Amino acid sequence: MHDMLRIFLAALALAGLPPAQAATNNVDFSGIPDGPADNPLHLDGMIFSTPGFNYVTGGVLCPSPTAANSADCGLDLTVDFGGLTSGISFDFLYNNETTIGADIGDVQIFSGATLLGIVDVIVTDGDPFTQDLVSLAGFTDVTRLVISSTDFGGVGYDDFMADVVPPPGSVPEPASWALMIGGFALAGGLMRRRAMALSPASA
Repeated sequence: MHDMLRIFLAALALAGLPPAQAATNNVDFSGIPDGPADNPLHLDGMIFSTPGFNYVTGGVLCPSPTAANSADCGLDLTVDFGGLTSGISFDFLYNNETTIGADIGDVQIFSGATLLGIVDVIVTDGDPFTQDLVSLAGFTDVTRLVISSTDFGGVGYDDFMADVVPPPGSVPEPASWALMIGGFALAGGLMRRRAMALSPASA
């Protein structure tokens, strides 16, 4: 019985899933028609939600208090990730404050319920129609962002980049299923051979 258990455990080791690898996700909103979008909005391992409406205009996401237009994008935007995340960045635009160096908002960065830090949203150029970058590259194991804006009328968001590691227990890749099935088949074959070797008919 102990030998059979060892064979079974060996098969499990052969069928073991490879460690989860980070996938680089790049989310923009260019494929979504202008107007109100889903809230929450699920895109490529990220979930975007706001207390009002996710409104898309010109491929840019506006957290708006109204479903009628994107004139006001001042609501908070929450971004939840489908696993522990690093290498995060995003762009903002349509800001009314164009003074370079002006602080027009905050990003709260969470790992679970733990606040990892707060990063200022800083204007980096004087043109409200070009994208200003916010980099959170110094943070790892991030699961959620809460982005707020103090700009008059708020800002729109685009080009979210993140390296997401799927959580344990995610659905295995097809190659992993093949390894698992092969491992269990090997275990079954070894146990069958051992049973035949021990049977009285083989004596």
